[in-house]
Amino acid sequence: MNLATQLAVAVGVFLVAVALGNTLDYWNRKLYARMQSRLGPLFVMYRELRSLLGSSRLLQPLYDVAKLWGKQTIVPESARKGLFKASPILALLAASAAVLLTPVCGLSVLGCLDFSLIALIYLLTVVSFSWILGAAASSSPWGAIGGRREAELFLGYEVPLVVSLFSAAILARSESLCGLLNFQRRFLPIILLNPFAAFAMFFAILGKLHLKPFDIPDAEVEIVAGPFTEYSGKLLAVIYFTRMFLFYLLPAVFVDAFLSGGLFFTGILYPLNILVYLGLCFLLMFLLSAIHTAMPRYRIDQGFKFYLKYVWPVAFVGLALSIALVYMGVV
Repeated sequence: MNLATQLAVAVGVFLVAVALGNTLDYWNRKLYARMQSRLGPLFVMYRELRSLLGSSRLLQPLYDVAKLWGKQTIVPESARKGLFKASPILALLAASAAVLLTPVCGLSVLGCLDFSLIALIYLLTVVSFSWILGAAASSSPWGAIGGRREAELFLGYEVPLVVSLFSAAILARSESLCGLLNFQRRFLPIILLNPFAAFAMFFAILGKLHLKPFDIPDAEVEIVAGPFTEYSGKLLAVIYFTRMFLFYLLPAVFVDAFLSGGLFFTGILYPLNILVYLGLCFLLMFLLSAIHTAMPRYRIDQGFKFYLKYVWPVAFVGLALSIALVYMGVV
């Protein structure tokens, strides 16, 4: 692709990330409320606000970001101000770079580069590390507790996340995200070849998104907002925007790595892949939301033990299965 085409694809992928991240975040809130017999965010905007915000509340996550952007940012006097301010920005930059690496229906700006999968893993790790650093720099006891919980939970979910993605890479014999897609289009979706790796990544996503039973770092009834307690105004808006990106990124990476990126049709039927891609992302979010609704919150020791006792072994079984399938020449 020439430079103009690459820029057009980059802008398109970024806009898809914003739109789909907003919609999946809304979908999660709506499902969580309805499954608990609550109304949740309405789809139709209140009549008094329609002239200002339009007729739909589908953009509620973006409204939240816009509201916070217009509020005052307060930095605690005792905080390490430079690190406190830089952490949310660094997390947003890492998430934005990860968006450019993640293919959307096979289209990607940087996803076809060698080692793009490794770069994606590093960038997703930077997001979590940035939030831990921001919590440590806040000088808040609630932030310190939330940051410690985030660090402990990070050890639990990051290992199966990395191992499951490397299991897919071993099967595809590629460390490129486009390589994963090309392998699955030629052969089979990796979820059929290695369901253990897909299972491990699914539960890693629950922890990465702080969904129940792993919403331990920012448990409202216990530690206010955990790592984000002292954040307000524009900095909190940046955190909300980053989390919205994660609601797009993690389901999208799962679909690309294990479900062929939704690319099941060719030729004249190729546009149907867009609907399949969206359907798979929404189905995955439905399953995540169902668990989020049905499960109570774990204690941090329970959450880490769950990963260590169940998810880690499944992830390493998936890794061994991938190695065995390649060694035996099945793939």
